[in-house]
Amino acid sequence: MYPSAFQTFKPNTRLDIFFNEYMSKSVEDYNKIWPVMKIIFTLSHGQASIERGFSTNKKIEVENMAQESYVARRIVSDAIKSYGEILNNPISNEMRKFVFSARQKYMLHLEEKKKTKINEGISNKGKIISDEMDYLKVKRQCLETDVSSMDKTYENLTEEAERKERYFIVYKIQFNKKGNQKKM
Repeated sequence: MYPSAFQTFKPNTRLDIFFNEYMSKSVEDYNKIWPVMKIIFTLSHGQASIERGFSTNKKIEVENMAQESYVARRIVSDAIKSYGEILNNPISNEMRKFVFSARQKYMLHLEEKKKTKINEGISNKGKIISDEMDYLKVKRQCLETDVSSMDKTYENLTEEAERKERYFIVYKIQFNKKGNQKKM
């Protein structure tokens, strides 16, 4: 009932090629099912052109390549494929002009990148300075709070010492206050 090729099918053989040999030909038994098989193969390989593109990208891949470079190399690769060979590619005057100006465009691109980097650096420095100023303001506020707290403590202790007539303690407190002011 089945041809011997179906029984001796090897898994490393592509299934669509294998079935094409039997079903696309004028064999009456398989002729009607071939359109259905075509649809099935198309569904399972709907992304085949994209998947083949991945292998092309792998061939043109170079370490540390930018995204724009991948796109450019892919465009060149696709253009060469569309003409068959590199020697069949027509070279127009427009292409020549573009090639002559390519270096200049590249240098302008590098200058633009450099300016962008410098501007980012300046804005980062401004942010660092602003953060430092905020930190110093907070630190100053804390110190002012500490000083006012110490002044209140000094006044309270002085009043208490005067009420109890302990002038030696008042003298000691004043001495400590002068020492603290010198430290600041």
